[in-house]
Amino acid sequence: MNDLDAQSLSLTFGNGVQALRDVSFTVESSEFVSLLGPSGCGKSTLLRIIAGLLPPTTGTMTGNAAAASQRNELSFVFQSATLLPWRTVAQNVRLPLELAGADNDASRRVAEMVELVGLGDFANSYPHELSGGMQMRASLARALVIKPRLLLLDEPFGALDDITRQHLNEELLSLWQRDKFTAIFVTHNVSEAVFLGQRVMVMTPRPGNIHGMFAIPFPYPRARSLRSSAEFAQWNGVLSNSIHEGHAQVGTS
Repeated sequence: MNDLDAQSLSLTFGNGVQALRDVSFTVESSEFVSLLGPSGCGKSTLLRIIAGLLPPTTGTMTGNAAAASQRNELSFVFQSATLLPWRTVAQNVRLPLELAGADNDASRRVAEMVELVGLGDFANSYPHELSGGMQMRASLARALVIKPRLLLLDEPFGALDDITRQHLNEELLSLWQRDKFTAIFVTHNVSEAVFLGQRVMVMTPRPGNIHGMFAIPFPYPRARSLRSSAEFAQWNGVLSNSIHEGHAQVGTS
């Protein structure tokens, strides 16, 4: 069953720049999809359209997740942690529940989520007391505390070192396997896209379009050792080639 069905989405900004052109795709319920493409190709713009933060110039979006934001079933993790500096980790994680009208179960859910992302000992710490990786863990906990149907992630680990990034990739997949939310993860890192996604959608440079769709065959849970396998390297090559083909396609169009 499709959670999201996007048909012919295009977006042209008021200054005449066309960010997206005729983008069509589907996302199934509880699927984890990586959205891969070069910087400036419109990945983040597409994610904001899905979230309802930007209206498309043309095209439609339907499916169970299309109206998730109106039902408080959508969470968005941005490139930076965007934590409120005057609130502790627990208070930051609690914020979406407060905005939704926190119930009596809120404190338990906050404590559970903070513990789940490995920040149990830092629940009363402030953002400036945390490392970058810990801040992103707090941001993930805040996004997941409402138990979203749809989780959108816009290059959330891009500013982190490779080791921290890989750890958070693994933790994110553990959370997804536990809660089975639908996830769309934007990245320009080929290895990250392969490791995370059941499918990878490769975008062309601006105006962004879906150049290729790839089903990644590795079963879950995906062990850390997968990254050093020949099959993993082969899929990195396949997707890298697709990105280059997308560049060439736009250059000749």
